[in-house]
Amino acid sequence: MLKASLALLFYASISWSAQILPFSTDGCSAYVDGFDTNAKKEWFHCCFAHDIAYWIGGTSEERQESDVELESCVAKVSNSANAYMMYLAVRIGGRPNTGLPWRWAYGYENGRGYTSPTTSEKILILDEFPTVYDSIKEYSDVLSEEQIQYMNMMGEKIQKQLIPASEAP
Repeated sequence: MLKASLALLFYASISWSAQILPFSTDGCSAYVDGFDTNAKKEWFHCCFAHDIAYWIGGTSEERQESDVELESCVAKVSNSANAYMMYLAVRIGGRPNTGLPWRWAYGYENGRGYTSPTTSEKILILDEFPTVYDSIKEYSDVLSEEQIQYMNMMGEKIQKQLIPASEAP
């Protein structure tokens, strides 16, 4: 009986830790998606790609890389001051385990700190990855072709990083 209870507890803990929510994005969260009152989404694509990384989570180094990529992307379509403000905002407001909807690893209901996804979690993330591309399609009418291409490119890049080199096509 004790063995059965321990086995049940073990499998329950595995299934709990491996839960990943479908991808969702709110664009640039509490920040504007652009200054142009007509377009209003000048750097939305930068935030969308950043959200993919934040949805998955990982190490503190991976978060730093994601935040630097956001800053670089925004600087290309806006200006360096705006890009740096956004960088500072995500460094402060995007910390893990805050309970905020835009926190690092928000794809996990309860967060996970700076822990890389396990192999079983990567499989679940890859299973949910079509929700990333479904989200991109939702914005095809309001974003430029270049923005859509960037979002797809970053999605593919992040998706490929989840596949071990030994299993990559």
